[in-house]
Amino acid sequence: NTAGKYAAAIIWTFFLAFAVEGLRHFRFWMRSRRASQTAAAAAATKEGGVREQALPILMEAFLFGLHMLMAYLVMLLVMLYEWAIFISLLLGLTAGYFTMEMWEMYR
Repeated sequence: NTAGKYAAAIIWTFFLAFAVEGLRHFRFWMRSRRASQTAAAAAATKEGGVREQALPILMEAFLFGLHMLMAYLVMLLVMLYEWAIFISLLLGLTAGYFTMEMWEMYR
């Protein structure tokens, strides 16, 4: 109901959308890292693989839940039909995608 709250909502929306892309990128990175470690561990030994993989899979499941929560919040913000919030979401998703792809390129 004030201009300051509206501006804060727009800024928060941008960072939420940016974080959705960052979390997506981090989840895929974790999954590829686990896959390469699993392949290396399977080549070294054939026993004890399930127990060693339970914690990373649990962490990935937690991050998946967090990612879905954030994605549904983004969806709800779009459904407000507020143009400034929508533009902020698009800019945040775009900036997040660009930043994560540049990070991957120069990593």
